[in-house]
Amino acid sequence: MDYWFLGKCFLVGLSASCTVGPIFILTFNNSALHGFLKGLFTALGAAIGDGILLFLGLMGALGILHEFDYSRLIIDLAGGILLVVFGIVMIMQRNKFLSDVKVRQSADTLLLTLAKSLISTILNPLTLIFFMFIGSQLMPHTQEFFTRSQMMMGSLMTTLGSLVVLSAIAYAASRLHTVITPKKLAFISLITAGILIFIGAYFVGDAVKILQTLHAGI
Repeated sequence: MDYWFLGKCFLVGLSASCTVGPIFILTFNNSALHGFLKGLFTALGAAIGDGILLFLGLMGALGILHEFDYSRLIIDLAGGILLVVFGIVMIMQRNKFLSDVKVRQSADTLLLTLAKSLISTILNPLTLIFFMFIGSQLMPHTQEFFTRSQMMMGSLMTTLGSLVVLSAIAYAASRLHTVITPKKLAFISLITAGILIFIGAYFVGDAVKILQTLHAGI
């Protein structure tokens, strides 16, 4: 077993999750507003998404996908709209933090949180580009392709690396949940929503530019 390769995949997970992006913000926000458990499931969904993307990157599938303009258009549009919707929902729900009623986290809501985080990670265009580049850089000089076991173990190590960082962020942010006032929690939710809407609008704008380019080339 190539432990050096597995170590690099673990570092890829650490690097991907340390970047202050939509998932970092969602993990922090969910932990600060709802407690550690919801933040942990947000982190788990993102970590699984990172592992899947590394697997696809090692296969070369992301590189092939990025070659087609229409696939880039769909990813930018879907990812952007998803972030905008998340932001709008967050704004609509921010007032509940002003009440003293504690929201119970059921298994269904936690699984939904995991699914949202997973989809957001996979549809994030910047994350796709990152793993497309990393997938080509991890290839050892002595090999022409990755074996299935290498791809699976590398994906698992990336998931683990990402989960280590994001769960630590979730724990740190959850400490705020016990000391911060409801008004400040609502304000954090509003700021987070604004950031997500801004990033989502950027991706939607990029999708519009790609669409204009495609139409101009017809």
